[in-house]
Amino acid sequence: GGWGRRLSHLLLMRKSLTDLKLTAFFKISVRSQTSMVWKSYKKNFSLILKADVKVGSEIEGRSIIERRLRNKSVLVVLDDVDDLKQLEALAGSHAWFGKGSRIIITTGDEHLLTRHADTIYEVSLLSHDEAIKLFNKHAYRKDKPIEDYEMLSKDVVSYASGLPLAL
Repeated sequence: GGWGRRLSHLLLMRKSLTDLKLTAFFKISVRSQTSMVWKSYKKNFSLILKADVKVGSEIEGRSIIERRLRNKSVLVVLDDVDDLKQLEALAGSHAWFGKGSRIIITTGDEHLLTRHADTIYEVSLLSHDEAIKLFNKHAYRKDKPIEDYEMLSKDVVSYASGLPLAL
């Protein structure tokens, strides 16, 4: 699944979580290797902790998360997680984060969530009509396609199979 189909839900959730003091977003993907995950970690946690975070290893990183965030209410978004090691490295335990924290994990692999998630939300795909409207809005900046492009628009929407990011 793509980030696009989850974005509106995350933005709405962020608005409803006004008590959270800190927010971190991690874009993780198939290409992510441990070194890239920790580079992203250092950047994000340096920003939210307002301090230069030096991480020499995964063990050290886990220790920093536990020590620095366990008493803070935070929102952490782990987007496009594809490996259990990534999940365990960045959000291994509820005890790492303070009361009221929210960890949002997006993944195409539901099995990753069954061991770590309290609640699993499955985001539905767009209907054909919703997909056409979204495509037209972004492709033509109009509600309807340019004349003579109706069939092409329908073909693209059909190919995208309701995935907003693909549109």
